[in-house]
Amino acid sequence: MFVIGITGPSGAGKTTALRVLEDMGGQVFDCDAIYHEMLRSDRELLGRIEAAFPGAVKDSVLDRKALGARVFADPEGLQRLTDITQPLVKERVLERIRAMERPVGSDALIAPVIAAGNDAAAGQRRRHQGMPPYEGFAVIDAIGLFESGLGAKCDLTVAVTADEDVRVRRLMERDGVSEEYARARIAAQKPAEWFAERADLVLENNGSSEEFAEKCRVEFTRRLNERLIMNEYSEYSYITLRERPELERQAAAWFQDKWGVPEQAYLDCMDAYLAQNTELGWYLCLCGYEIVGGLGVIENDFHDRKDLTPNVCAMYVEEAHRKQGIAGRLLNMAVEDLRAKGISPVYLVTDHTGFYERYGWEFFCHAQGDGEDHLTRLYIHR
Repeated sequence: MFVIGITGPSGAGKTTALRVLEDMGGQVFDCDAIYHEMLRSDRELLGRIEAAFPGAVKDSVLDRKALGARVFADPEGLQRLTDITQPLVKERVLERIRAMERPVGSDALIAPVIAAGNDAAAGQRRRHQGMPPYEGFAVIDAIGLFESGLGAKCDLTVAVTADEDVRVRRLMERDGVSEEYARARIAAQKPAEWFAERADLVLENNGSSEEFAEKCRVEFTRRLNERLIMNEYSEYSYITLRERPELERQAAAWFQDKWGVPEQAYLDCMDAYLAQNTELGWYLCLCGYEIVGGLGVIENDFHDRKDLTPNVCAMYVEEAHRKQGIAGRLLNMAVEDLRAKGISPVYLVTDHTGFYERYGWEFFCHAQGDGEDHLTRLYIHR
């Protein structure tokens, strides 16, 4: 199942992008709408809200005014509410996406562009027959896409942005509010740059809705066609080393080539994993018989915070295979595998900013690398 995540600040134009994707055959999941639906009917959610905010739920019905009075003037209370609601909404969204998957070929998009030999008119023919040009992909609409961890479940994350003055004008026209109110609302949100830093694709929308819709159609068509071609001609597979132990020496040599760490160091860690002496594993992405991506998990990735363990290490994707979602898939695979074995949280050290946040990682602290004279960033996945 191919999943696209759409996010961005108020007034940027997310609705236009979502309508284009829906018209192209995507199934849109609006997190805000699902949240309000759950507030009306989900007993687990209402029970947790009542436990945290006594009096906010009366006779199994949420008293919105009572809850609002408790949280919107209290940042800690608002964060507590977010901590309650976000995981449950996330799981509901993922349940609905899983329900879309087909027993056979669930990762495929039905693609006239491929079936018709890259005939660009094939999508138009489907339209004339009353069918969207693509089908079988999901779209998540969430302003909290990255904070909730849903971004880590997407194959493509898209930030819709616009200049502040443009957003102010749109909010005033759309919601009938004053300029002062519109600017205050924008100031209360994360800036456009925050979304842009974390997304795979940034779509700026400073023109008309018609111009932006056409920009979206062009970009989404290109991205969906790339995915289709990848599915048709490239077979990526994701494995643990335990599933293919015969690849041990090939994998150790591959990691050594990428990072310069002695091959024997990798073999020692892999030997322990294959012998069941540790559950800290090694994860690979293969394209045919070739290793094109991989990472490992070890006790400590050569830094002074020995108490923060285990650590993801040696993350690498071949340049020719980047921007295909491989890094995110490997990171999710490792985190979920370890969590299933009761190992959580997981840490990693990196000098990158804005990349790992896409996949549910959070900056935790700084650490001193062994033999290094500068601090590096240490992230956590809870």
